[in-house]
Amino acid sequence: MIRNQTIYIGPPYKGLIPNQVFSNGIPEQAFKALQLSGPVQRLLVPVHLLASAKKKTRIKGTEEYRAYQTLLTARGGENSEGVSHVMNSEYYNTPVPNKQINSAGEIVNPADYYGPNGLKVDLSGGSVEAQEEFVFANAVTTAGSKQYTAAGKKDVVITFLGPGSAIFTAKLISYGVALPIQGVRKTGVIDIVDTAKSGEMVEFEKPAGSILEISWTAPTGGAVSAKATVS
Repeated sequence: MIRNQTIYIGPPYKGLIPNQVFSNGIPEQAFKALQLSGPVQRLLVPVHLLASAKKKTRIKGTEEYRAYQTLLTARGGENSEGVSHVMNSEYYNTPVPNKQINSAGEIVNPADYYGPNGLKVDLSGGSVEAQEEFVFANAVTTAGSKQYTAAGKKDVVITFLGPGSAIFTAKLISYGVALPIQGVRKTGVIDIVDTAKSGEMVEFEKPAGSILEISWTAPTGGAVSAKATVS
């Protein structure tokens, strides 16, 4: 799931690499950088917030822009934003507020995941939230589209398959209005994408009450498929 992952969106800094993703925890080196540098705290964010956070790094005046420029010019001093606690960043108030320190007063890793009951999920092999499979396209040879209409809020990870080639796009439909949405590509270089192609895996977040529609162009070179895991 996307909320089990954290991504670094800053420039190269103390061993951190742009677009580096940490799953189910962060290594000691990254944790130390978090403790020492306020800018790093702004730029190590949950993957489901990648689109909005990365956009802010390009907008002058935002905390993310200042943090990026500070690290880019190697001025990242200890707690240079005056951050007194490693988890004080606004990002770690989502998706489950006030879960950064447990009852024993221990720091909770930002990549840890909590279920709807507020209890920590055992990511090492214990119980996880139920997932379902959904097929948008199965070996199709013509252009088309299909909707996923479940009412609740969902994370939808779609694998786009060949052997043919096609361009896939996504829309969210809410109150009869359809708007294009971006997803997070999870294969190759992780990035925010407007379209997908065969061989890629892209994650979309579907808000409650909306419909996710996937469309594709006429395939060339063979059939294409789009199969999703929903949680």
